[in-house]
Amino acid sequence: MNPMGKSNRVRAERAQENVAKTVKYKNTKKGGGMSLWLKTTIAAVIAAAVLLVCVLGILSANGIFARNTYPIKTENYKISSTMLSYLYKTEVNEFATQYKDYLQYFSIDTTRSLKNQKYGDANAKGYALETSFLGTFEGTWFDYFMDPTVESAKQMLVFCEEANARGMTLSDDELKTIDEAIQGIKDAAKEQNLSVGSYISSAYGAGVRLKDIQKMAELEALASKCANAISKETNDAITADDINAKYDAAKIDYDVVDYSYYAVSVSYDSVATEVLGSDYTEAELKEKADEVLAKYKEKILDAKAIATELKEKTSVAEFNKALYTYLANKYYDTEYAKMSTDVTKPDDTVAAAIKTAVVDALVADIIADKEATATAYTKDGDKYVVASQELAEKLALEIDKIKQAAYKSLLADKVTYLVEKKSYVKDDEFSKWAFESGRKADDVKFKIDGDGADTDDITKKTGSFAVEVYIISKAQYKNTDITKDVAYMLFATESEAKAAIEAFAAGTISKEAFEAIAEEKNPTAHTTIEDYVIGTFAIESFDSWLEAAAVGEYTTAPITLDDGTYLVAYYVAEGAETWNVKVRSTILNERYTAQVTALTEKHTVTVNEKAVDNING
Repeated sequence: MNPMGKSNRVRAERAQENVAKTVKYKNTKKGGGMSLWLKTTIAAVIAAAVLLVCVLGILSANGIFARNTYPIKTENYKISSTMLSYLYKTEVNEFATQYKDYLQYFSIDTTRSLKNQKYGDANAKGYALETSFLGTFEGTWFDYFMDPTVESAKQMLVFCEEANARGMTLSDDELKTIDEAIQGIKDAAKEQNLSVGSYISSAYGAGVRLKDIQKMAELEALASKCANAISKETNDAITADDINAKYDAAKIDYDVVDYSYYAVSVSYDSVATEVLGSDYTEAELKEKADEVLAKYKEKILDAKAIATELKEKTSVAEFNKALYTYLANKYYDTEYAKMSTDVTKPDDTVAAAIKTAVVDALVADIIADKEATATAYTKDGDKYVVASQELAEKLALEIDKIKQAAYKSLLADKVTYLVEKKSYVKDDEFSKWAFESGRKADDVKFKIDGDGADTDDITKKTGSFAVEVYIISKAQYKNTDITKDVAYMLFATESEAKAAIEAFAAGTISKEAFEAIAEEKNPTAHTTIEDYVIGTFAIESFDSWLEAAAVGEYTTAPITLDDGTYLVAYYVAEGAETWNVKVRSTILNERYTAQVTALTEKHTVTVNEKAVDNING
C-alpha cells in the first residue's frame, strides 16, 4: 500500500474545543417557590430534550445523518459518509488479511479506534515492525488508511464524471454482476446466522447499509468501465514507430544482461553469536576473543580463496565449474559431518576418493541441467560400489543421502548465482558496470572490502568483510523472449478447482470456453492476462507449467499456491516480445497518467475534511 495525500494530519490528537459546561441553579425560596406552569414547561422541555437525544442516537446508529452527509462529491456524483466508511473499512480489512501473520508486531490494534493509534509507535510488545514492511509514515493509522481511501474515491468520481460526459452507463449485464455480488453478501450473512444489517455493520461500521455498498459498487463499476475505455484508447493509439523511438532513446531501460556471481559478507558480531550464542556477555566475548577471531578469520579466508580463484577465470564455463565445485565440496563436508554414528566410516584415503568422485558427479550433473542426480552407488548383487570402492550397505546408503542433499542445495544455488535477463537498476554499482558501453561476455568484476581485504593477517578493525566477483555471460541485449497470453481462475478448495478442470475438459477447448467455465464456477476470481512475462507473479509452479506448456494446453491438475488456494490456467496464445511489451507499457503509463491528470483538472472534486474526520475509525 502506498499512502497518498497529507501525511502529517494529527486530527486524532486535536484538543476538543467545545467542552460541556455544568450550570448550577440555586433556589432562593423555601419549598421550591417555582410556579406550576414553570415546572410543567421545564418538564416538557426536558422530556423533549431526552426524546431528541434518543432520536439523534437512533438516526446516527442507522446512518441517517451519515447517509445525508457527503465528504466527497463532484457535479453529478456524491459519496456519502456511510459509503466512505465502507471504502475505508474495506481498506483496513484487506490490510488485516494481507498482513495477518505480522499484525502482532505492528503498532496497530484493529479492535480499537485507529484514530488514537500513531503509525510507527511501539506496541505493547515493544514492536513497530510496520516501518520495515511498509516504509515510514507520519500520522495515525486512521490517516494511513483514510488518505489513500480518499484519493481513490476522488479518482473514482473523476472517472464517473468523464463517463457521464461520454454518455457511458452500466449495461444490464454489469448491473446483474453487481446484483449477484450483493446477493453474495446476503448469503454470507445468512450462513453466519446474522441479519444483513448486523453483518454489514460488523464489517464496515455502524450505519452502513446494503444500499450504500450497492451505490458504491455502481460507482466503482462505472469508473472502472470508463478507465478501461480510456486505457484501451490510449493503448490502441501507440504505434510501432512510437515503440521503436522510445526504445532507441533509452535502450538501457529495456535491455538485460546475463551473468554469474559469487558474493559473501562476514560480520564479526555474527561470528561471535555463532560461537558464543545469542545472549553472550562482553565478559564472555573477552574471555573467548581468540576463538571468535579464529572463526572470523577462517570464514574470511575461505571466502577470499574462492573469490580470488573465480576472478582469475577467463570464461563463464570455467567460472561456473569452479563455483559449483567449491559449493559441492562445502555441502559434501557439511552432510558428511552429520553421518550417523552407527556407520563405520572408511579410512582417509578411501574417504577422499569417494568425496572426489561424488563431487565430480554432482558438478557434472548440475552443469548438464539435470533435475536430479543418480544414486551415489552402483549395486552388483549384494555388493555396493562407490568410486570403485566396495562399501557396506549402510555406508553406501549414507553416501547417497549426502549426495542427494548436496544436489538439492546446488540446485537452489544455481538459481541464486546464475542470473538471466537482469534489468538495469539505477544507481546500482554493478548495473553501471554491467551495462557500460563496450562490456562483453567473460568480463569480470571483483570487489573486496573490510578486514582482510589487503592481508591474510586478519584482525578486527571494521568488524566486517565483503567480497563480490561477477562474470558476464551475455552482455547487454534486447530481450526477445515471447510473452504469453494466459487465462486463470482461483479456488479456495482443490475439489472446486478439479471440478472446473473437468467441466472445461468435457467441452470445446478455447479461450471463450475457459472464460465461460470460470464465470460459472468462480465469477469473482478469474481473469485473462495478455503479454505475461515469465517471473512476474514469482510463482515458480505456475511459471514452470507455463514455460513447458504449448498454446491451447491447460492445467490438468490444480496448481497449489503458497496461500493455500488452487489455480487453474489455460495458455491462450503467444504474445509480443518482452522488450516490446515493456516499452509499450512505459508509453501507456506515461500517456494514461497524463490523461488522468487532465481529467482531474477538468472535473472538480470537493472534499469536506471535517466530514472525512468524522468517519468512525
